[in-house]
Order: sequence, then C-alpha cells, then structure tokens
Amino acid sequence: MNQAKEKKVKSHAVDLLWTGGWDSTFRLLDLVIHLKKNVRPHYIVCSTRRTLKVELKTMVEIMTKIQEDHPESANLVQPVHLSLKYNIPEDLSITKKYENLSARVHFGPQYEYLARYAKYHPSVKLEIGLQHKNFADRFDLFTRGRVRLNSNDPGYQFWELVDVDPEEDVSILTPFRFPIWRTPKLQMKAVAEEYGFLDILEMSWTCQRPMKGKPCGICTPCVVALREGMQYRFPRSAVLRNKIMYDPLPREIRYFLQYIHRALKKMFNHASSQSNDKKETPNESS
Repeated sequence: MNQAKEKKVKSHAVDLLWTGGWDSTFRLLDLVIHLKKNVRPHYIVCSTRRTLKVELKTMVEIMTKIQEDHPESANLVQPVHLSLKYNIPEDLSITKKYENLSARVHFGPQYEYLARYAKYHPSVKLEIGLQHKNFADRFDLFTRGRVRLNSNDPGYQFWELVDVDPEEDVSILTPFRFPIWRTPKLQMKAVAEEYGFLDILEMSWTCQRPMKGKPCGICTPCVVALREGMQYRFPRSAVLRNKIMYDPLPREIRYFLQYIHRALKKMFNHASSQSNDKKETPNESS
C-alpha cells in the first residue's frame, strides 16, 4: 500500500476506547468483522487499575484469535494506541465538571481522565461503550432530547450528545460517540452469533474486582451484566453474591451487608498496605 492510500485509511479509522470488556470488544468485532471498518483502538494504562494485567492479556488473546479466524478483519485493526494516565494533562475545568456530575449521580472516576484525554486529542472522536440502560437513565436530566443518532452513513452509526453549552457540566461528554447507547447485551450476543464472532466476544472480560480470577458479581460491570440476563457468564458464587447484595432485601439488611463489605475491604487494604511497608523497610543490620 502506498503512503497516500495508507494515510487515507488511517484518517478514516474509527477511534475506539477498548478495554477487552464485553461492550467495547463487541464494538471492535462488529466494526471489523461485520461492517468492515478500519479501527484504531485506544487504551489508557492506569497502574492502580486492578484489572490492568487481565485486560491487556485479554486484548492480546482476542487479537490473536481474530488473526487466526478472520485474518482479513485483523488487517483492519491498527496497533492499540497506549497512553499512560499520569501523562494526560490536568484540567481543573474538566475535573470540576466531573465532580459536579458525580455529586448528583454515580459517575465512574474513569470518565474524568477520559474527558481530559479526549480534550487533548481534539482531532479524534472517541467511541465509548456507554449504554442507555445503565447510564442514560441516570443522566436523564442532563441528556434528555440531546442524545441523537448520527445516521448519515448506514454502515457506520452512533449516538452523540448535541446542543450542549460548553459551560455545562455534561459538556465533558461531548467529545465522545456512543455506538451502543441503545444496544442491550443480549442483542449484542445475537448480532455476534449472526455474524460469526460470538466465540471471540466470549473471550472478553467483565469484572472490575475479580475474586480468585473470577467475576465478583457485585462491582458495577458485573451488576449491569447480571441485570441484563448474562448470568451464564458468571460462576454460581458471583450470582449468589449479587443476590445477597442487590436483591430487594429489607433496606436495613442490605445496608448492613454493604457496611460489612466495605469494612472488610478497608481492613484488607490496610493490612496489605502495612505488609508492603514492612517489605520496603531497609534492614538496619545490613
């Protein structure tokens, strides 16, 4: 391929935030296997992210499988664009808007640094795997009537946030495109089965706080997946843990169980921190 053609391909690549999770992996596979689109994946390396190693390992395994089963589609995937979180410039305006939003609704901390990342890559329109049911419902006050489907190209459609004042807190989401805004996980599963990439999609990772290498059932991604009928991807222990924590128990019992969970987590983190401090203490006799 000559340089002119290569440049043209890259300029038309879909920029996708990919973590190896179900949602972003579905979008990657749908773009390259079904829609035959060029994709430039982006991944933010956060050293404190518990699932950093498993996510990177999962992405490598998925790419290997694509190359084995769909070599023509593998050629449509550019090398993953890795960026270190601590290299993303600080932005007090974005941080303040994020804090205002998260004070009103649950809003994951990753969206703060992703918004900063997007601002310092203004020529890139990043696709992000936010869904209607587990996100937009909570943001109805901010997004009502302003999330619209871009349908100029039937082969490449996405939702985007429009008519937002730059001073609004929710403006930190305007750099993003939302390709699966109204696509339930079971619908993704059906599409993957129809176009022959379900086996690869099933290699994706879900949990933010794995227990003994398996999904916990109680972190946000696990809760969302279970609510959407994805129990088959979870061990019995995770499903039971989810029922205990989130089924409609009396409020007092639910709050007590959540208190116990937080207390145990705090004790574990404290013990782990003390253990690390002891390891780092120099031997005075040496």
